[in-house]
Amino acid sequence: MFSPFLVLCAVVSAPTSTDVVAQSPPAAGAASLNIIRSYKEGELTRYEITAELVLEGSNGSARALLESKVVKAHPDGTADVSITPKEFSMVVDGSEMVDGLPEPFEAKFDRHGLPDVVEVRDHRFAYALLVISSYAPGPTQLKKEFGIVWKAKDGNSTISGKGAVVEVTKEQGMALVVLQSSCEVSPSEDTPGRLKCKAWIELESGKLVRCEGTVEVGDGAVIKYKIKRMP
Repeated sequence: MFSPFLVLCAVVSAPTSTDVVAQSPPAAGAASLNIIRSYKEGELTRYEITAELVLEGSNGSARALLESKVVKAHPDGTADVSITPKEFSMVVDGSEMVDGLPEPFEAKFDRHGLPDVVEVRDHRFAYALLVISSYAPGPTQLKKEFGIVWKAKDGNSTISGKGAVVEVTKEQGMALVVLQSSCEVSPSEDTPGRLKCKAWIELESGKLVRCEGTVEVGDGAVIKYKIKRMP
């Protein structure tokens, strides 16, 4: 029943980026952008993920509250980050499917906001959703397509796709970029999944503010999800 989650969770690593150069964020409306994830040691960020599920004839919902902590920031712009589930539930056809919380996740993250290695199984698909939706493309231009390429260290699992910054805006004094992207998750020994999302990213830090998206797997399994940063 849960193969759609395993499609997302089979993403096990992403290469560390070396082509992102830090610079001051451009003024809103500028054509050229450099969207990178910057880290501050000790920084805590909480995200709520909600999802509606249609899986093999069953309907359900899921909710996760995750806390991300920058354990150590490195001079090269990478960071050791831990993600800890504070709340997690999944109900399918009226029955609670989760007993306890998933294990915390720790990895070294690059300036695209991607971990160097992450293993997610069972109901811990929320980590994969958060990682993919938080992608910061680095140097790009407004309304110009950029590529998305992730590859596992063993080469067996990949994510490939494309996206574009469609808008630069401001909310509550924050400059935000709005990214639209689509990609295919191709894990080893499982069905590929297709993810589409629209993400609002803080321009100064590259941190995800909120996201809404869908995941389609096989001939009918669909996950509709939303992510929002909590106060």
